[in-house]
Amino acid sequence: LAIGGSMSNVESTLRRSSNVAVILTVCTLLAAIAIAFIITRTITRPISILIRGTQRVARSSFEPITVLSHDEIALLADAFNDMSDKLKIVNELKSDLTHQISHELRTPLQTILSAQHLLAGLKLGALNEEQLRLLGVIRGSVDKLIKFTNQFLDIAKIEAGMMEYRFTRIDPVSV
Repeated sequence: LAIGGSMSNVESTLRRSSNVAVILTVCTLLAAIAIAFIITRTITRPISILIRGTQRVARSSFEPITVLSHDEIALLADAFNDMSDKLKIVNELKSDLTHQISHELRTPLQTILSAQHLLAGLKLGALNEEQLRLLGVIRGSVDKLIKFTNQFLDIAKIEAGMMEYRFTRIDPVSV
């Protein structure tokens, strides 16, 4: 009887111990999952911020990004912000240069066009066939350069966000 009572106590203690072990195992597993989730979010959130920042830079938006971590990812974010600032400056300088080149090309082209117009109009005297042919070549070349300069200005306007678009339906086959 004493052995039976002791066995009963052992079985109930064993049952309680196994219940406690199961509860501890489940709690440990849940805690491990929660910690893993927190660690994963700590790593992936700054990386996703960096990804969004690179996508903005690709669209010529150079706002700095803010990462709240204090690890290698924060160092990477600082390097990214430095790069973004330099790209912004380079982009502005490129736009200014494009604009300057376009305007600087227009002035001599207009002068050449005016001289060609005077010569072709025979206002300065008669010209022979070869001279007239060369004036035609000059006019064609100047027209090409003016077209190129206008395209260059259009590119500068597009990059500066100053280009107005008018969408129309067209037949792709005709293009």
